[in-house]
Amino acid sequence: SQVKGTLEEARQAVWDLRHSEGDESTFQNLFDLARKLGEEHGVKVDTVIEGARVPLDPPAGRALLLIGREALRNAVTHGRPGRIFVRIVFEAEQVSMEIRDDGTGFDTGSAMSEAQRHFGILGMRERVEQLGGEFTLSSYPGEGTSVTASIPCVRREPAPAYRAPA
Repeated sequence: SQVKGTLEEARQAVWDLRHSEGDESTFQNLFDLARKLGEEHGVKVDTVIEGARVPLDPPAGRALLLIGREALRNAVTHGRPGRIFVRIVFEAEQVSMEIRDDGTGFDTGSAMSEAQRHFGILGMRERVEQLGGEFTLSSYPGEGTSVTASIPCVRREPAPAYRAPA
């Protein structure tokens, strides 16, 4: 069990290093991971991006990628779903990511009261809160799980044109 855990941590560290590019590839990397996990676990995966894409600051893109990865891994590891739906929505003031599955679900109250055993859930919540966003976890035994992370968009203004002193 310890060797398996160490091997998984090493795989995640390598994955993090290989997927630390800017926001241009954030959602493609997430969708690729979702499809890979779906193939490995026999789960149908649907992905969609809605709204006009807005550039994200690197910390926001990285946070969404890591939160998405954790939610996907939790779904296939614990939920035994038949289907996972990954949805990214760009709105005027925020970008939201929802990862929903039709798996076994769980009692969120007991999961949060046993926080020492659920670092993944706490880590997702903390990443979102550090960026001023909102994290929602809803799950019901027998009905699946939904993880939603909404993070404010930081619009990058173009740099002012340089004017040489007269």
